[in-house]
Amino acid sequence: MLPADPPPASLAASALPHLATAVTQAVPSGPRALLPPLALALRTLARARLSDNPPPVPLAPLHAFTSLAAEDPAAIPLQTLTDALLAYPSEVGALSPALSSLLKEREAELAAMIASAPSAITSLPSSSHSPTDPSLPLLTTARLLHALLRLPAAHIVLAHAPDLVPALVTAYQSANIRAKAETLTLLRVLLENSERLRALLPPARTGTPLVDQNVTADLALFSTQKPGEAAEALRALHDDERRDDPRLQPLLNLFPSLPAHLLADSLAHPAFSARAGATASEQAAPLVDAILARTLPPDLHELRAVAASLNAAAGPSSPTKQAARRGGWDDVDLSKLRLKGDSEAPAEIPDALRASILRLVEAQEEEAEAAARAVAEAHGDGSDEEDDVAPARGPVADGEDSSEGSDGEADAQGEDGQRTPARKENVQVVLEIAYIQTPAVFSRDSATRRSAARADLRERTGMDDSQIEGWKIMLERNPHKDAILERHQYLRPSNDATPKRDGGGGGGGGESSRGGRGGGSGSGGRGGRGGGGRGRGNKGSRGHSNAARTRGHDKKMSRMGAGL
Repeated sequence: MLPADPPPASLAASALPHLATAVTQAVPSGPRALLPPLALALRTLARARLSDNPPPVPLAPLHAFTSLAAEDPAAIPLQTLTDALLAYPSEVGALSPALSSLLKEREAELAAMIASAPSAITSLPSSSHSPTDPSLPLLTTARLLHALLRLPAAHIVLAHAPDLVPALVTAYQSANIRAKAETLTLLRVLLENSERLRALLPPARTGTPLVDQNVTADLALFSTQKPGEAAEALRALHDDERRDDPRLQPLLNLFPSLPAHLLADSLAHPAFSARAGATASEQAAPLVDAILARTLPPDLHELRAVAASLNAAAGPSSPTKQAARRGGWDDVDLSKLRLKGDSEAPAEIPDALRASILRLVEAQEEEAEAAARAVAEAHGDGSDEEDDVAPARGPVADGEDSSEGSDGEADAQGEDGQRTPARKENVQVVLEIAYIQTPAVFSRDSATRRSAARADLRERTGMDDSQIEGWKIMLERNPHKDAILERHQYLRPSNDATPKRDGGGGGGGGESSRGGRGGGSGSGGRGGRGGGGRGRGNKGSRGHSNAARTRGHDKKMSRMGAGL
C-alpha cells in the first residue's frame, strides 16, 4: 500500500524507481487505480527536481500522465497538474496536446492560483517548506509560470503579469542563484511577449553580478549573453537544471557546445512535438535534423544565432591534402632514355645487369648440357652425330665389298673366340625397357627373385638380383629419370621388346651369323655367303634402337681400317 504523503527529499532518489514501477503496473487497471500512485510519483518527483541535487528522472509517470490527460482529463486534480509541470519542465511541448482539454477544465482554478502567486513569492516560506530555503517559493512559482507560458494557458499568466513582475522584482533581491536563474528566465519570456512590462522594472543598478546588482542589470547581462564569469555561471546553472532531461542526452552528445536550456526550450516548440509514448531519442530526432539542416523555426532566434556562430567558427573544412600516388618510373631521368633503334641504347644497360643476364644464360646452358650428359652417360652413348653416319666401305683383298661385320667381328670376339658384351644387348636399354613395361620385376622380395621374368632379366643383363635392384634405386634417385625414360616413349611394341641378340639372317652353315650388332653384313659362315641378306634389313625392323648408340666407336675404327 502506498503512503499518502511523499517521502522526504533524502529518500526521494531511492523511492522514485519503486513509484515508477507502481505506476506502470497500475496503467492497465484504469484511471481510478492509476491516479493515486501517479499523483504520489509526480509529487515526489516535483519536490526532488526543486532540490539542489535532483535525481534521475523516470519517464513512466510522464507517459501515464499524458495518457490519462487524453482519456479522462476531468479526473486529474489541479495539484497533480502543477506537479507534472514541475516534474517535467522540459517536456511541456510533449504535454501540450494532451493538456488542452485539462487546462480548459481547470482554467478557473489556474487563474485563482496565478492571482495568488505574488503574495506566495513575497511571503515567508510555509511550514511545509524548509525554513532554511526561503527561495523555494520563488523557484517553484517561477518554474511553474514559465511552463504555463508555453501552454495554451499562457494568456492567463500574461493577464496577471502586471502584478507578477513587481513581486518577482521584490523577491529577486533575497533569492539564491538558482531562484534568480529561474526568475530571469521567466522575466525574459514575459518581456518578449509584452514590451510594456519593461516599464515595471526599476532602473539598472550596477554592482557585483548576481550578488548586489538589481534584477534589471542582471537581466540585461543574461539576455545579451555577454561574456563574464557571472554570466557564464548563471547560464551554466540554468543549463544544469535541464541537463538531466533524457531527451537532451542525444542532443548534448552531438552538440556539446549548445546551451542545454536553449535545447530544452526548442524541444517544447510545436514544430518538434512528439507523439505520446515516444522515447527520448525519438523526441530529440526532429530537432537534431533541423539543426543539421539549418532549418530551425524563426522564433527560435537564440538557438539559431548560437548554431550559426558555431558553424561560422568551425568554418569550411579545408580539404585534406591527399598523398600523391607514385610509380616506379617517377624518379627516372628522362635524359638518359633512348628511342628504339638508337645506337647508344645498348650502352645504357648497366654493367651489373648485363653481367647478371649473361650469368643466367650461361647457367641455363650448363643445366641443359648437364641433363643431356646425364642421359647419355646413363646409356653409355658416344656421340649422337656418329650414330647417323653410315660406315665407310672399301675394297678388300678378294675384291668383295667390305661391311660393318667384317671389322666388327674382331671387336666382338676376344682371343678365346667368346662373345664380349659389345655383341650382347645393351644392358642399360634392357633395364630401362623392363622398368617401363614391368616395374614390379625390380621388387626386392623372394617371390620376385624366383619369378621367370627376373630370371630372364638376369640372363639378358648378366647381373644378379642385388645389382638389378640397386639399378632401380639409382634410377629413381636420378634427377633426370623422366628424360632417360622418355627416350623409349615411342618404342614400337613387339613380342620381344628388346633387340635380338643374334642376326636376323637365316643363312646355312657357318659357326655363327654376322648380324649380331643390329644389322651387320649377315653373311653366313666363312665357307660361303650365307643367305641372310644384308643385315641392314634387320636393322630396319628393329628401328634405331638405343642399342645402336654403342657402335659409335666401332664405326670410327671400321672406317679407319678400311684403307680410306
